[in-house]
This record gives sequence, structure tokens and C-alpha cells, in this order.
Amino acid sequence: MNSHRKKLLRVAPFFVVFFIYVFAALVPGTFSGKSPTLTNLGQRLQAPGYVAREGEVYRLGTDELGRDIWSRLVYGARVSMSVSFASVLLSATIGGMLGVVAGYFQNVSGTLIMRIADVFLSIPFFLLAILTVAALGPNLVNLIVVLGVARWPRYARVAHGKTLTTANQDFIKAIVVLGAGPGRILLRHVLPEIVPSLIALATVEVGRMIIFEASLSFIGLGIQPPEPSWGSMLTQGQYYLSQAWWLSAFPCLAIFFLALSVNFIGDFARDALDPKIE
Repeated sequence: MNSHRKKLLRVAPFFVVFFIYVFAALVPGTFSGKSPTLTNLGQRLQAPGYVAREGEVYRLGTDELGRDIWSRLVYGARVSMSVSFASVLLSATIGGMLGVVAGYFQNVSGTLIMRIADVFLSIPFFLLAILTVAALGPNLVNLIVVLGVARWPRYARVAHGKTLTTANQDFIKAIVVLGAGPGRILLRHVLPEIVPSLIALATVEVGRMIIFEASLSFIGLGIQPPEPSWGSMLTQGQYYLSQAWWLSAFPCLAIFFLALSVNFIGDFARDALDPKIE
């Protein structure tokens, strides 16, 4: 108990950082009153701390179109958080269901599901995402679908292994003898055993989804302008590194601290829920 409390205290600052990001994604207007898409070429590429004639302060400066970088970072949090959480939820649902079916019934369909999962895992994830998004078109919904579908095999393998272990226990065999059907067994006895493992894996995957979303936006296959996205901000900022370093530095720091906090929280959740998960 003391060890668990010490771990919680160590990760507490990362929980605070994470909840700040979540709050900014839910109510961005609380953090910034400026529009993230409003342009003003008369004040383009202004350094952090710039004060306009009207008295407005631009804490992190302006970009190449005179847009407020702070506002774009705040509103960009909504994109990164929504894509990462939605894609993780989608992949965990698909992978968890398929893994449970394959692990419990252990028939031809179960074998086929796991072989398909192996095929997906053999293809480099980022290459698969690039090809799929390029074919479907870059937008928010397609990005969520692609990231979610491409990552389901990881959840399927965890659910498959946990289901095999649970289904072979004596109490499951006794319930079958008593006449319990597969649906009751899966819902009442198998799912409670595998859900903690899936949650632990999902918390780690959120951080990866944030990086993947930013990477796809960086190469132009994510959220399209003028909607704010940290990856697209990095893309535009690379052309002005010599004269406006802040265009790339602040989106990079936003991605770094969010991914760092999520990874620490994910490690804590993995240890707390299922120390044996790999």
C-alpha cells in the first residue's frame, strides 16, 4: 500500500499536467479569447510577448499569417485529444471483441482472426496509416478510423491471451457443466478478467496516438488548414526556423509534455491494474 502511494505521489504532477490539457481541449475559450484562425498580415512573425496597438498581448507571438500561436496551441489540444482518445477507444473495442471471440471459441474463425492480426502487425504501422489516409482523404473522421483500425491487433493479442487463461480455469468448466451459455460466461466471467489489461494497454497507447496524429499532420495527411493542429503548426514552422523559432518550438513542447504525462500515467495504470502486461 505504501509502495502504491509513493508511485501515485511521483506521478501526481503528470496527472495535473494531463488534466490541464483535457480542460483546455474541453473549454479552450477559458484559456484564450482570440480566434485561432483569425489572420492579420500586419503583425505576422511577431516574437513572444508582442503587444499590438490595441493593447492585445500575444504571449507566444504570431505565425506567418499573424495568427495567435497561443490560441492555436490551445485549440489544437482539442484535435490531438479527440483523435487519440477516439482512436484508442475504437481499436480497444474492435481488438478486445475479436480477441475474446478468438480465445474463447478456439475454432477456425478464431484462428483466422489471429492470423489476420499477425498480418496487420507485420506491416509497419506508420506506412499503413499513410497509405490508408492518402486513399481515403485527410480529415478528422478518417484519421480516427485509420489510427483505430490499424492498432486493433495489439488489443486482440492481449484479449486473446487473457481469454485463453480464463477459459481454461476450473470454475469456467464447472459453469459450463451447469448449463451456462457462452454469452453469460463471456459477460460475467471473462470480460471482468481482461478489461483491466485492456485499460492498462489503452493508457499507454494514448501517448502513441498523440505522436502518430502529429506525425501525420506534419506530412500533410492529418487535420487540414486553417484548423489548428500541432503537427501542421510544426510543418509551417520549419520554413521559418532561422527567423521565427517559436513557430516550431511551442508546438513541439506541447506535444512533448502531453505525451510525457500520458506515458507516465500509462505506466502507473499498467502497474496498478496488471503488473504482468508487456
